Amino acid sequence: MVSKEQATVCFPLFCHDFDPRYGGTSRPGDRPCSDVLGVLGCHLGAGKHFPVLCQGGKMKVLLVTTYFQPAWDWGGPVRSMWNLARGLAREGVGVSVLTTDAKQTGVVDVAPKRVEEGVRIVTAKVAGGGRIRSANRYGVSTRLPRLVPRLVEKSDVLHLNGFWGLPSVWGALSGLFRKKPYIISARGNLELRSLLERKAKKNIALRLGIKRIVQKASRIHFTTESERRLSPAWAKSFASFIVPNAVEIGPRADGGRVRDRYNIPPAALLLGVVGRLHRRKGFDTAIKALGFAEKQK
Repeated sequence: MVSKEQATVCFPLFCHDFDPRYGGTSRPGDRPCSDVLGVLGCHLGAGKHFPVLCQGGKMKVLLVTTYFQPAWDWGGPVRSMWNLARGLAREGVGVSVLTTDAKQTGVVDVAPKRVEEGVRIVTAKVAGGGRIRSANRYGVSTRLPRLVPRLVEKSDVLHLNGFWGLPSVWGALSGLFRKKPYIISARGNLELRSLLERKAKKNIALRLGIKRIVQKASRIHFTTESERRLSPAWAKSFASFIVPNAVEIGPRADGGRVRDRYNIPPAALLLGVVGRLHRRKGFDTAIKALGFAEKQK
């Protein structure tokens, strides 16, 4: 069990194992959460003395995200946050989610409060009923100032999905005010390529307080070393760690049936890629690589 002198933040993640090289404890006796979860935390020192969260009782985690299931059109973050939430709930963690009903276009039809697979989900309606694109993108909702403080007060630790959305901003500010630790999942938003998109607006937001919110986080969660490496110098200076996203692997597919269905020759080279159609995903590079590989056959 983690002692008060050792632990500042203890937060489990639904993933296969946590590599101690990226900031976690390397001693098995210091891992209060199950091996299935791994540990996204139990970080030592750091000069922040938060309460020990994993000693006795049921840890209460609040996940804050602009969009959540069933808003699957937002892509991978929705899937990984849902996997994280229900994985934690299965391991006995008290999990609440604060989100909005925003889709990329329109809104999802869900109750304001619901429980699914042991996860309590609180959904705020976005301004404009889904007809205002910017309101959907940034989670603009008049209910957030009332919902966030109550949910934060009942939680031990916060996990913020990104930092541009208003739900994450409200969550961070409320966490700071109530001295509750929070972790930010960067989701690629700190990569230089991402910061250059809508550069002027993002620079203004960073100067108005977003950079301070990121700096005050107990830890920044990156999913890969390359994501951290591609971040600007000011972001690399903050405390961070690396844990891959939580994913579910279904039954192995029959490759032969796939080829038959689409009339693909048995000798043809295939590359499986999962991701939304966006230049950041590197599909253009994959196409060029396939052409190069075909020439080498």
